[in-house]
Amino acid sequence: MSVRWNVALSSWTALEETPALVHGIALIRPALPSVCLYGYAEMLYLQIGAERFPLEALLPLLQCEPELITGGLRRIFSVQSAQREALYSERYWAISGPDFFHVLARKGIDPQWRSDSAALWSTGIDSALLRQSWA
Repeated sequence: MSVRWNVALSSWTALEETPALVHGIALIRPALPSVCLYGYAEMLYLQIGAERFPLEALLPLLQCEPELITGGLRRIFSVQSAQREALYSERYWAISGPDFFHVLARKGIDPQWRSDSAALWSTGIDSALLRQSWA
């Protein structure tokens, strides 16, 4: 299944058949804001609920760290400005392996990945290739 993300409304429409080209990935959650990472007009965007952050070369900063008090059982994902101001922060229970936020933070520290993804996802990428490259 795939979704078509409506940027203006911060909502999505489910599609039974995957379109030939996709422009990003999403984490759809029933109780928390949905998260969408997509390319548009040669820019990479991270949208969390109604908040939209353009991901330029190195800013904003994306971090996913274990919460020390819980012995790493919870993680803290954050989006920070250049001045280290919190633009978004979320604490969540960690799974045994990498998860959406963990992989996003790991890949997001690379400015080349940000620019390559922005260009590639803006024109569209085959969904199977995107799934393989995201793991």
